[in-house]
Amino acid sequence: MPEALEAPTMYREGDPADETFDRLRAAFLSFLRVTPDCRFEGELRRETRMRDIGDSIVVLGFVMEIEAEFGIEIDDDDIEEFETVADIERFLGGGL
Repeated sequence: MPEALEAPTMYREGDPADETFDRLRAAFLSFLRVTPDCRFEGELRRETRMRDIGDSIVVLGFVMEIEAEFGIEIDDDDIEEFETVADIERFLGGGL
């Protein structure tokens, strides 16, 4: 069985913005495990553009993983507005 990937915590404990981003990173790592089509290489950052993660189908898969992680549903109109990971973070209420 492959070793589970774990998203490292990079920020001050208790900071809501940092906790939101850590959860986004965890959702992304979970997404990568089941999505071989994702062409993204490197570390997920706030400035990572959605188009760099993949095409609209890949991005939709990432958004579905975010919905599962946060226990929410994200409207298609909102998804279209996401240009960067920071946009998603702001939408979730944890952005700067």
